[in-house]
Amino acid sequence: MARHFLKSTLAAGVLLAVGLALFGCKTTGTGAAQAPAAAPTGAPAPATQADPMADLERRMFLLPDGRDMSFVIVRAVGQGANESAAREAAQELTFADFRSWLNDSAQAHRVSYLGGGRIQVDALHLHMDGVEFMETNFVFHLTNFATAGKTIEGVILDRLVLDGRDLTRNAGLKAYELLLQRKIGL
Repeated sequence: MARHFLKSTLAAGVLLAVGLALFGCKTTGTGAAQAPAAAPTGAPAPATQADPMADLERRMFLLPDGRDMSFVIVRAVGQGANESAAREAAQELTFADFRSWLNDSAQAHRVSYLGGGRIQVDALHLHMDGVEFMETNFVFHLTNFATAGKTIEGVILDRLVLDGRDLTRNAGLKAYELLLQRKIGL
């Protein structure tokens, strides 16, 4: 009797192990990878992760403080630019304009995504206002803001390091001024 009980317990255990193994193959084995289950009809599609680098070129180029941008516009007007043209150019200044300026002002540059909506642009041999900087690092954060009833996608300059020195305040203004002058045609 004990022998029969032991055989039946062993057989039940083997059947249970085989059943679990087969069940595991259906959910995690190669069969599942080859033929994924179809989503039920009417179920929402899974959300796709938006690429933060997509459409980066068309984002508006901004400084953290709007007063700094206004200051640069006034300087451009003082250098002979038409005020309405300068304001319009500032409203149309994009990351593509920034990259174009780097193409002409630096020997090489690259754009990297740092995560958390932050990007870094590294430039080598950047010429800015008559001075050459061997290594330049721009750090931006991506942002969306509402103005005049529409949402604007922008990149805001957070930090500017020239040859190892953080010169964000003054050099950021100068970079913005050079971009604006270029956009206006000064």
